[in-house]
Amino acid sequence: MELEILKAEIVQLKTQKLGVLSPSPSIKLSSMSVYEIHQYGNANILMKPLNLPRDLNEQILMESTTQCIEKKTRIIIQSCSQNPSSESKHSSVSSIVHSFKDGYRDFTLCSNIQKYSFNSYCFICKNITSRKESLKILSNGISCDTSSELLCAFSKSGKKRAILREKKSSEEKIWNEYQKETTFDMNECKEHGKISRNDPFKCFEWSSDEKFLLYAAEEKQPKSVSYFKNSNKKEETDSIIKGEEYAFKEEWGEACVGDHHTVLCVLEIETGKVEVLPTNKIGEHISFGQAKWGPDDESIIFVGWKEFPYRLGVWACRNRRSAIYAMNLRNKDIEILTRDCNICVRSPRFSPNFDTLIYLENSSGGPHFKGAKLRKYDWKAKKNSTIVDLVENAAGEEFPGIYADYLPLRCWSEDGKNIFFSTIWRSRTAIVCVDIDNGHIQKINVDKDFGSAFLLDVQQNMMIAEMSSPNIEPCLAIGHFNYQNKAVVDWKFLDANSPVRHNDINWKILKLIPTISNKDYPNLDYDIIVISPKEMQSKCPLIIMPHGGPHSCFTAGFLSRRIGFVKLGYVLCIVNYRGSIGFGENNLNSLPGNIGTQDVADVQQAAIHIKNNCNFDISNVVVFGGSHGGFLGAHLCGQYPDFYKAAVLLNPVIDVSNMMGVSDIPDWTWVEGGCGDNFEMSTVATPDNLKTMWERSPIKYLENVRSPTLLLLGTKDLRVPMSQGLKYYQLLKARGVPVRVCKYDDNHQLLKTPHDGDHFMQSVIWFNKYSAS
Repeated sequence: MELEILKAEIVQLKTQKLGVLSPSPSIKLSSMSVYEIHQYGNANILMKPLNLPRDLNEQILMESTTQCIEKKTRIIIQSCSQNPSSESKHSSVSSIVHSFKDGYRDFTLCSNIQKYSFNSYCFICKNITSRKESLKILSNGISCDTSSELLCAFSKSGKKRAILREKKSSEEKIWNEYQKETTFDMNECKEHGKISRNDPFKCFEWSSDEKFLLYAAEEKQPKSVSYFKNSNKKEETDSIIKGEEYAFKEEWGEACVGDHHTVLCVLEIETGKVEVLPTNKIGEHISFGQAKWGPDDESIIFVGWKEFPYRLGVWACRNRRSAIYAMNLRNKDIEILTRDCNICVRSPRFSPNFDTLIYLENSSGGPHFKGAKLRKYDWKAKKNSTIVDLVENAAGEEFPGIYADYLPLRCWSEDGKNIFFSTIWRSRTAIVCVDIDNGHIQKINVDKDFGSAFLLDVQQNMMIAEMSSPNIEPCLAIGHFNYQNKAVVDWKFLDANSPVRHNDINWKILKLIPTISNKDYPNLDYDIIVISPKEMQSKCPLIIMPHGGPHSCFTAGFLSRRIGFVKLGYVLCIVNYRGSIGFGENNLNSLPGNIGTQDVADVQQAAIHIKNNCNFDISNVVVFGGSHGGFLGAHLCGQYPDFYKAAVLLNPVIDVSNMMGVSDIPDWTWVEGGCGDNFEMSTVATPDNLKTMWERSPIKYLENVRSPTLLLLGTKDLRVPMSQGLKYYQLLKARGVPVRVCKYDDNHQLLKTPHDGDHFMQSVIWFNKYSAS
């Protein structure tokens, strides 16, 4: 790996042709801010301001190139130091340049995700008399390949950018608006191991003075060799340990292979010196990450995850014991800011004036994903308080509570009174605005055609979001809000061709009342998302698609697999059964201990409802599910053997009792399997515990299964090991049930491009073969 430091060539932007805003002959330049936004697929977007020089003593002529309001119309942008003309007294303009990074998959080449970047130009026009502002999008630039970039960070001023990339020989580098300042070969770093690039540990932060970079990396491990290897060099002998080359080192499980013990590091840009911060003052058994600079760069705050007595999987698990700490960089003293030892915390974010630190908090243990409290820490008073609490029961479309993985890296309004973030709200992803003082929550307006709006970045009075729906491809929109009513946002799409709509596809969300009630949590409901061809065939097969987790949610966003099935003539029923996130805590807590019954009943009710009540001429019903969705698919085929004509199961849970000793999340089997609310890490399952888990497993209904089953398995899956699916394959084959296995050198999600493409095609062929019979 190599770390590159780049500096921006701001001067070039003074003479760029940006485009025409209005036919007005003169516009006052009140401010010009450049925003650089970097996106990696669904990852965070970073919108960084670059303040342009204000010493424009001469008028700058800018001529339109593309997407102009009036072609060949010229405007004069004057400097603020000059007296504006009479026309310019009534309007002002701010320019914004967005540099995006996105990704796509090339199934033809079977390559991994190709990342690319491009610039987009827009202006904010403000009428000084009416004080109304409007946003104008002009054009996009030429894209370039950035696939080798692993991490990227802009300094606060936007003048510098740090890039962590895989080191490749003979790699050609062409830069336009940036020039390379220096490069560090991090493979040669003697202070630490590899820089962490995985959630939840990764961080990559410039100091405000642009002299230091803060990041997380693996603790440096001494070199180990055989007892029988001799060395004549004293320096080599002093730096190696014999007999440790085969010692087992715990890691943080699925999607975190190689993450053993992370430490926090500071790189001094001028000298290249790396300091590993002495976080071991807290204890030896804590991994660190999500670090941020504190006020005046005199401190850092960070999150620590407990490793003791052993590590459980952290990917997709927002219930691991953790705390937020602050280190004084002068004397290296460490203070714990969240003192409750039975909590999980994440996403610490400072207010613009550094007076307030906000973060997400929920209880540790129990379900892997649950509602979170929005908490704040008063930096001066040193007190914690709750801004938004949990919501036990949400009636109808009321706010159900906060169900968010993380807060955006920048989420504060410029005045420090509000924060913005995305949260699951029933079967949609919504953007919300929260008043920090009173906890008042407002849902940001988004066109009703969109089922998902995911906030990526906030800067001043601008926000960037990714929007989509089952029939609208993901598109980037920039929103402009005023401080009098922050919930009302003027959205503009950054691509002139956006949004791309598939008008041959319909979708809707339906609310269902369960036929089987839960006596401890009554009066609940759940959602299904129905996606169908607009022009229906006389007979359409139906795919039932429950999500995994089980405490997750399928939202009404765009997924290529979904649209692929529908364009091939299938109707999709996506089921957010009771226990899904985004419906309140009572709904979520109704499921642990009831898997295999309550969730199965909800999914089957949804299938019957679609088949009998939605004006579809359904021929046959099949089921597709992964992880817990695969668990449900296997259950449905066993409990309703005559109903489902075929099944495709991706890394399914088949026997919960057998999972406890082999998964990176043994606590999942204990809590969801009905053995108790909290899992003790010293627990040994009794025969009664194992029986309880087995009773809730699909393996119980194996004798009933007749549905032809395709199993999609990952050899590197640490969450639901391949042994679960292979045993199911053997048992079905022994009973004469048509069964097939596709095995991929991949982890739990099977997201590598060639694997993703292949298992979609395998699924289509399997369903086509058996749903027509």
